[in-house]
Amino acid sequence: MTRRSRAIWALLPAAAVLTACAGPPVAPDAGSPTPSLTVSAPASPTGLPADAKEIAAWAAIALPEDRPGGAGWSAQGSGRIGPDGAGIDLGDVTGRTEAVIACQSADGSPVSVQAGGEAVEVPCTPAGGAPVAATAVVVDAPATEWEVSATADAVFAYAIRPFTEPGS
Repeated sequence: MTRRSRAIWALLPAAAVLTACAGPPVAPDAGSPTPSLTVSAPASPTGLPADAKEIAAWAAIALPEDRPGGAGWSAQGSGRIGPDGAGIDLGDVTGRTEAVIACQSADGSPVSVQAGGEAVEVPCTPAGGAPVAATAVVVDAPATEWEVSATADAVFAYAIRPFTEPGS
C-alpha cells in the first residue's frame, strides 16, 4: 500500500462521520422522550402584583422600615382593592394613630382613605412603577376600621402605630 492509499483509508472514517452529520434530520422514534416546555403564568392583566405573595414582596419595598426608637408597628398589612373598596382593620389601637400607606394602581390614580371622619388621598404609582414615598396619616379619633376606595384596580400596603411626636 502506498502512502497515498494509506492516507485515503485513514480519512474514510472522518468522511463518513461528516457525511452523516450533513444528512437530513431524522425524526425521533415514537418511544423517544420529547422535551417539554415549562409555561409560566401570564402576567397580571393590570400589571399589578398578581397574588398575595407578590403583593407582600411589593409592600416590603413600598413601606418604610419602622423608625428606630419610635413606637413599633401595631398592625401591618397589604391587599388588592378595586372600585368596590376595602377595609383596614386597626385592631386594638386607641388614641392618636399614625398610618403609613403606599399604593400602586393600574392607571396611576390615587386611592382614598376614610380615616376618623376625614378622607385622605394617597398618591399611587402606575402599575409596574417604582413605589412613591408612602403617605403618613395621623388620626386623633379612635376607629377600629378605615375604608379604602379606588377608581381603578390597585394594591395597597399599610403600617399602623401609636402616634408619637418626632424627636420625643
